[in-house]
Amino acid sequence: MPVHLLETVDSTNAFCLREADNLENEILVVSKEQTEGRGRLGRDWYSPAGLNFYGTFLLKSPFAMDDITALPQIATLAINDTVCAFGINKTWIKWPNDLYVKDKKIAGILAESEVKDGREVVAIGMGINLNMTTEDMENIDNPATSMLVELNRNILLEDFTETLYKLLIYWYRQAQDDGQDSVHQAWVRKCDMMNKKVTLIQDDKTELAGKVIAFHRDGSLELEFPDGSSKCYFSGNVSVKK
Repeated sequence: MPVHLLETVDSTNAFCLREADNLENEILVVSKEQTEGRGRLGRDWYSPAGLNFYGTFLLKSPFAMDDITALPQIATLAINDTVCAFGINKTWIKWPNDLYVKDKKIAGILAESEVKDGREVVAIGMGINLNMTTEDMENIDNPATSMLVELNRNILLEDFTETLYKLLIYWYRQAQDDGQDSVHQAWVRKCDMMNKKVTLIQDDKTELAGKVIAFHRDGSLELEFPDGSSKCYFSGNVSVKK
């Protein structure tokens, strides 16, 4: 199984992009600790040593999907299926690619890409809360949960990694064999936000209120506004109105 395990690293995404020429395609790089873990929108990712899954799935062109902005959907589906395989229910995907258990976040994704010697590489970083206690998660800004909290038992990193890698490959092959639409449709079915009223906070802190009317293949979210107009967005923080 092409998995590369590190004791510590600044960030698994940074490592994969630095070492892309020396790493095989479709490898999963996992570290027990990140000293400079990164999340979306330039945020830090809380990465205590030995408690969680910190990893990056490295892909090199040509890709299975014609629109690489949708590649993170493969990882989100694989994480969802892995978490469920260990016994957690009531999971759902929050756009763009966070995994929630009921109203609490259990996993997040950060995808980054670079061109190296004329070949594009994509690093899909994944942070998954495995064995943090409720006290550990007091250091996280937003409501969060972990597999330990949900299942009342510790999860072995090695077991989790093995299952996750198999499911990453499964969903990537699904895109190769059946096309991007099959993956996208599976992702949409798991994203419990369609036709719901939401607030979208853009990168510049502008707030928009609208109704979700579509999730597109390119990873964008389409909102419909009270005046009947609509627009697609590729990034931002979204919350469902109660």
